[in-house]
Amino acid sequence: MLLPHHRTNATITADGRGNEAKKKRKVSNDVYIGDQMVAAAQIVANEISKVTSAIRVEHDLRDSFINAMAEVHELTDVERAIYGTKIMGRVELMAAFMTLQPESRLPWLHAMFN
Repeated sequence: MLLPHHRTNATITADGRGNEAKKKRKVSNDVYIGDQMVAAAQIVANEISKVTSAIRVEHDLRDSFINAMAEVHELTDVERAIYGTKIMGRVELMAAFMTLQPESRLPWLHAMFN
């Protein structure tokens, strides 16, 4: 007596492996790629956060520098523009200027740029 052949949804390839293993491998690869994409997105988000934070800090420093330059009343508008242009965008110079006492700022500017 012959038993009926039990048939599954899996097909057997020429090398004897079924397509179920292939599907599992594909799902596994898709999950791995998805995980890698999430990790890459997190890295990008962290870097963007660092950059925007640095831009914000430099913007705040620039605003403080402009206000401090306005307090050096002995400067003409032309001198203020010239010195400001030379210092603006150079974080180390803006920071150095900001650490000075108000009465030391004019001599510092003249010493740096004259």
